[in-house]
Amino acid sequence: MRIAFISYEYPPDTADGGIAVAISQMAQALSQAGHEVEVFAGSRTRTGKEDQNGLIIWRLLPASREGFWRVAGEAFAARHAEAPFDVLEGPDYGADARLAILRVPNMPLLLKLHTPTYLALKVMRPPLSPLTKLRHYLGALRRGTRPWYRYDAARDPERLHALHADCVVAPSRSVGKVVGRQWKLPAQIIRYVPYIYTPDPQLLQIHPESTTRKITFIGRLERRKGVVELAQAVRAVLQACPDATFRFVGKPNIETDGQLHDLLDGLGDKVSWGQGVPMDQIPQVLAATDICVFPSRWESFGFVCLEAMAAARGVVASRFGGMGEMLTPAGAGLAIDPRRPANIAKALIWMLRHPQQRIEMGRMARQRVLERYNQQALIKQTIACF
Repeated sequence: MRIAFISYEYPPDTADGGIAVAISQMAQALSQAGHEVEVFAGSRTRTGKEDQNGLIIWRLLPASREGFWRVAGEAFAARHAEAPFDVLEGPDYGADARLAILRVPNMPLLLKLHTPTYLALKVMRPPLSPLTKLRHYLGALRRGTRPWYRYDAARDPERLHALHADCVVAPSRSVGKVVGRQWKLPAQIIRYVPYIYTPDPQLLQIHPESTTRKITFIGRLERRKGVVELAQAVRAVLQACPDATFRFVGKPNIETDGQLHDLLDGLGDKVSWGQGVPMDQIPQVLAATDICVFPSRWESFGFVCLEAMAAARGVVASRFGGMGEMLTPAGAGLAIDPRRPANIAKALIWMLRHPQQRIEMGRMARQRVLERYNQQALIKQTIACF
């Protein structure tokens, strides 16, 4: 089968998030399985063709991230005229394949749900009080416009692109249900196939029986990752377990930087934060921690959770979205309501006070990763969708 992927995000040039990880792992796995795979990917510095042991990468240099769909569509159509593809996959975010499917309208399209823009914006914005909503609503009414906080699905280019899809694949049931309902997608075209995850061998070598008393957050230090609520829980945890320490691993964010300063001020060496690390250092970070905490307001999937599970760490994660599904049925970690700092603190204190149960959870988490997210099983499901 000849399979094309269109995605602005693709490593190493545009490894901006989970989309890059998911598509690169799937493209490599399909190529290794004997399929002809070509990826039309964004770059900030170059153009050209790469051949990675039969996997073809076309690097495209758009004027901006927002303009990638135009460049990619033209490149795809030209290449399809030379060597026709059987199927095309593109992401929801950015609707990167929207021009391609117009240029080649009979091309079967698989749309992969990651996190569409409307959903990302929804979880990043702070909640509005009823009075604030009313004020904005009345202002919009006077102007004859829609209030800015009201999502307009009828004009969303990502939703309009999704309506062209023959199949919509969700990496978690949560994102499939939420987006499918909001976009009014036919239930019969939505499929559930998790992302492939192949753990770094270093993660699998980490011993489950750790005794560091360290709690680690890994991710962007931004509102939607739940870092403010986590910071609000820190003092309660330290009061109950004075020998614990916290580490926030991630790049600072202007929006939350001041809040974290205020909430964590005066805790001294009990908390370290504001430092990101290269991907190849994540195994060392995880080896030096007992518990990982990921209180995201929403994650469609959450590779960082799988990394912690592969390292056999104790995991406390949001029950909203894909990470909650990774930890269920019960036994591989604790799924919490991330909106409530008291719930976060309670789960962390329990793990600190029950080290043997936490270690057993870590062992179960590692086994779940190896069984549920392995390449062999998920390649078969993906090919069935294609």
